[in-house]
Amino acid sequence: MYNTLKKLIGPVFILCITALMIPAAAAGSETSIVLSDSGVTVNGEAVSENNSSAVYMSKKTETHEDITEELKDVENTVITITEAGTYRISGSMTDAQIAVEAGENDSVELILDGVDITCRTAPAILVYSAYEPAEAGNAGVTLTLADGSENTLTGSHTLATEEDEIKHDGAVSSNVSLAIDGSGLLNIIGDTEGIEVKYKHLTVNDGTIHIESRDDPLNGSEDYVAHIMINGGYLYCHAVGDEGDGIDSNGYMTINGGTVIALASTQSMDSGLDSELGTTINGGTVIGAGNMFDELSAGSQQLYMFLQFTEATDDLICVTDTNNEPVFAYDFPFSYSYISFSSPQLAEETYYVYIGGTIQGDEQDGLYIDISSYSAGAQLHHGGTSVNNGRPEGMMGGGMQRPEGDMNFPEGMEPPEGTARPDGGMNIPMGTARPDGGMNFPEGMEPPDGMMGGGMRGPQGMSSSSETETYEFVLTSESGSFTNVSSAEIAVLPFEDVTQDAWFYDVVAEAYDAGLIVGKTDTLFMPEDTVTAAELITMLYRADGGETAETSDGSWYAAAQAWGEESSIIGGGGWSFAAESALTREQMMDMMYRFLTYENVPLSNTDDLSAYADGSKVSDYAREAAEKLIAAGIIEGDEAGLRPSDTLTRAETAAILVRALNMISSAYIG
Repeated sequence: MYNTLKKLIGPVFILCITALMIPAAAAGSETSIVLSDSGVTVNGEAVSENNSSAVYMSKKTETHEDITEELKDVENTVITITEAGTYRISGSMTDAQIAVEAGENDSVELILDGVDITCRTAPAILVYSAYEPAEAGNAGVTLTLADGSENTLTGSHTLATEEDEIKHDGAVSSNVSLAIDGSGLLNIIGDTEGIEVKYKHLTVNDGTIHIESRDDPLNGSEDYVAHIMINGGYLYCHAVGDEGDGIDSNGYMTINGGTVIALASTQSMDSGLDSELGTTINGGTVIGAGNMFDELSAGSQQLYMFLQFTEATDDLICVTDTNNEPVFAYDFPFSYSYISFSSPQLAEETYYVYIGGTIQGDEQDGLYIDISSYSAGAQLHHGGTSVNNGRPEGMMGGGMQRPEGDMNFPEGMEPPEGTARPDGGMNIPMGTARPDGGMNFPEGMEPPDGMMGGGMRGPQGMSSSSETETYEFVLTSESGSFTNVSSAEIAVLPFEDVTQDAWFYDVVAEAYDAGLIVGKTDTLFMPEDTVTAAELITMLYRADGGETAETSDGSWYAAAQAWGEESSIIGGGGWSFAAESALTREQMMDMMYRFLTYENVPLSNTDDLSAYADGSKVSDYAREAAEKLIAAGIIEGDEAGLRPSDTLTRAETAAILVRALNMISSAYIG
């Protein structure tokens, strides 16, 4: 008998324990909630005002400091759901909110079936509590878009108060993981963010979703925890305010399928797809556009292409294969400099990219889904500056990476939220502070509208040379990033003595194209000639946007010299400016350091020069400059040391100029 009871009780006990572990859900029926400004019904009856009911109504007036004078007396009708179940919501209501305040084991499904909610002082849907699953992709609350339905949610935000210590920024805001499913349409308009999940995961499985918000349309806000996962559906996200990424996760982002169009604000340095711990694309059609770029994960299973334009574009971009058959086309509604896209059609092949032209096909939100014909516009080429053509020792080493360690940000540029500003910071030579108004870029280097100075140059800064520029976009699993994309005619240097196999070809081309340096004659650059003080101050003056012209006494450098003295780039002590004399390396370092600090470029790290045999021979006036420039990677010694009293060549000067301009560009971008 005992053994028989044991056999019966064991499975029953396991079933009971298992039942306790499964979140409560609907018992096979739906609760109907119909909204109306004249009244709310639940299953055909007037909604209860008893807060012990599964659904009840209350009134609430928001009092936080962001409430405008005209809205301070608005009383919202709040429909609160307190129990697990499936709730079908329909109807229209103004100054209303659907709230979920369920138990920790309660799963809630909200079926949006032709609903239109406007809440001018708070989120239109606000989830305080419900079941919280551990795994990404699962959710305690699901928004299901009913088949054939069109739904609109217009919401605001709330600040933290004594009553509710959590700040809610989304028109839809949830403290627990949220999923979106169903085949209907959902339009969201947010005065701050669109859909926000505060602590865990946001999963989009299906539906057609259009979001326009003044900040991030989709936001997972918990640092290093949030996970935005898109498995299917159609998602259009546009940040229409002063700032905002298209999709922003402070943790992870994974796109497995569907169609995703993510457009950042045109007025800020934000990106279409932004995630703190990496964006992985495994499937779907994905478009991201902004004025900066967050690297996509190398672990992505689907290829992607990233284009960094020399000038922002709001035109049609079409990618074709080598047979000129279109594989992707998107007509950008706003101007962006950084564009990334991914599609199952991309393969490890060579592609051509065009801007403009005439296209025919099915289009939605600028994306051409089925292209029937394309008449090509201007062909684009690309070329980065990261290619190293055997630059000799003694010049700048490494890519233009920001120096390690803490740094001060230029005036008017605050560090990202959560980044501590270092104490102290860089010592700026007296008189070299950059005047208000920021950096003036040389002619032809104007940043695109809505971007800070330098943003147009992208990760690698300056434009590229004709040696590395090509019309072929070769896509591989290791590389899909193409910088300095442009339709401008590929330039060819006019100098007979600067051959394409020379180590200095790229830097001379960049400095020449930017208008910073010219030849000794129309056809000769004379790379091994020394550089005079007048020549270098003129180059720096041009880099700052100055224009040179010969004066009545025949002086071609007078304006540059006057600017240099006024800005304390020359005449700072330690050596005398002699216009026609060849510069020494330490004089060049002193001028370059003063120029960079004048441009508000942070140079916080130092090198004590002990690694160089002649480090002690650097003059006192140039020691700080040498320590800073070497630590920043702008100058390196060679077998002979730093050679502070040696002269430098025109080729070496071009390289130093390019690295300095890249550093200025990087400081303004980052």
